[in-house]
Amino acid sequence: MKLKLNETRELKVEDFTKKEGFEYEFNDTKLNCIADFYEIPKEDNEALFTLYKEFKDVTKAMVDQKINLKNYLEKIESLNTLANNHPNIIIRMNGQKEFVVRLKAELKDIYQTDKKLKKDSQSKNKGLLALYAIEWEESERGWGVRPDGYSFHRSPEEAKEFIEEYQKKLPKEVPDEYSRPSYTKPKLIEVSEGLYDYVTEWGSVWLVPNSEKAYKTYDASHLWNHKKNKIN
Repeated sequence: MKLKLNETRELKVEDFTKKEGFEYEFNDTKLNCIADFYEIPKEDNEALFTLYKEFKDVTKAMVDQKINLKNYLEKIESLNTLANNHPNIIIRMNGQKEFVVRLKAELKDIYQTDKKLKKDSQSKNKGLLALYAIEWEESERGWGVRPDGYSFHRSPEEAKEFIEEYQKKLPKEVPDEYSRPSYTKPKLIEVSEGLYDYVTEWGSVWLVPNSEKAYKTYDASHLWNHKKNKIN
């Protein structure tokens, strides 16, 4: 079957398994399972399968009355703690009140089909301009998770340093409210000329709009004005 693959996907355990009679095709590449198209850190892979099995086992044990409610809740809390150590892991409840475990992953670079978002120095037209971006989310105890904009960088290395510097400022204990990257691997996002030129000259910046499309026409004049005022 032919696939339409998104840049990011929430993978489930079944996506890692070859299905008899199924062959997935994308851009003339044929693979046995959907997960093979995505970039998946080994530790996240292991956590997905561990949590899937553990949630299934503890739920069955509770239904079969092999453990009491106290032990059940303690186990669930322990599993949620493990999941929280892996930002790309998502835990939900389905309509049957069953735990669903998924893993947020990004399409491997070799399967990206979007136009190359690079500045053409040989042309008078700058064409499509892009920066490396990290999507952020804000977590607040008791309220859940909500989008928290994008940070833009000149390179994947600069993006990694930006995340590390931010995390160094966080307290050792998990705070009631904090921001974290939705995905740790930066991706190229098309941006306006003003934003492109600003980041190219001054480096990383974290902005509020939560939609990728907003940055194609983003007015970066306030960034330039703020920088000029600081210099003066």
